[in-house]
This record gives sequence, C-alpha cells and structure tokens, in this order.
Amino acid sequence: MTYFKSPPSTSNSELIDTFQDGLGDICRQKILELKTRYDTLNKLSNFHQEFIDLQDDEQDKYYLEVRKAAMVDAEKSVVIFWIRYWTTLLRKAEKTYEISSNSITDRDIEEASQKPFLDVFDGELIPRGNRMVGLCSFHEERTPSFTVFVDNNHAKCFGCDWTGDPIDYIQKHYDLSFVDAVRQLI
Repeated sequence: MTYFKSPPSTSNSELIDTFQDGLGDICRQKILELKTRYDTLNKLSNFHQEFIDLQDDEQDKYYLEVRKAAMVDAEKSVVIFWIRYWTTLLRKAEKTYEISSNSITDRDIEEASQKPFLDVFDGELIPRGNRMVGLCSFHEERTPSFTVFVDNNHAKCFGCDWTGDPIDYIQKHYDLSFVDAVRQLI
C-alpha cells in the first residue's frame, strides 16, 4: 500500500524563488505523474466495483465497499489534492516568470486585480445577499453557479470549480497570458 503525505507547508513564493529556473518543468512532470496515477486508480476502482456488484451476500458487499473506500478512494482524494497543489504552484510560477520577463509593474497588477468583477464579467449577475450569481461563462448550465463575492472581488463557479480574481477570469475567458490579461484590464 502506498502512503501519501500532505503538500509541504513552505509558502509557494519561497518555492518559486528557490526553483524559478526549472519549477515549471517539475510541476508539469508531477502533474502528469499524478494524472497517470489517478487514471490507474479509476480503472482499479471500476474493477473493484464490478467485482462488488457480482457478490450475492450483502455483508460481503459491505465489507468490499469499505475496503475499496479505504484503499482506492482515499488514495484518489490525496492524488486530487496533490494535482491541485502542483497546478496552483505551476500557475504562480508562470505568472512570476511572465512578470519578470515583460513590462508590467506591480501597480499595474494591483490596478487590474482591483477592477470590479461586475465590470469584467461577461453575462448577467443577480444579487443574492452580499454576493452576485450568474451563469458561468466556462461551461453550459441552466441554473446559476457562478458566484461573485463583491467584498473581496473574487469569484467561484460551484459547477466547474473555477476560482479567481478579475485577472484570472479575463485570462481564462479570452485565453490570454497573465500579462495580456493585466494589460487588457488597465
């Protein structure tokens, strides 16, 4: 059985500063390894489920379900957690590289991230308490799951799990680099 540890408590900025040269390549490699492991675990989970479905005795089914959850499903959760960790680190590393290699300033980034989400969002938003909700621009949906938190100028889609600020939204919506998204917002 494989045992996993949680991602390190070192801040992402420390890691980015330490490994700037090859961090993007390392992150991509780790993400690929983890996605491969996740695919393997999915196949194993499906195999276990097929085996469980063939059992006649309910007590055997229950025992096998618990064992599957302990072995396969728990590891899948940890793998997903690590994929998110390396993806976040990659995103921050790429932003840091782009910032150092192009002509935008910290002031530009601050100005762009302070742009009200209500001015940036490409769609209709409906007030719900201290937030606004609307249909997500990144996937098809019938009920609003895209939530803008007006207090901190961030948004989250509870349908596709996208989270970010106005810069992140412009990046994804128009498929732009970080620098180009900042330039578009200022």
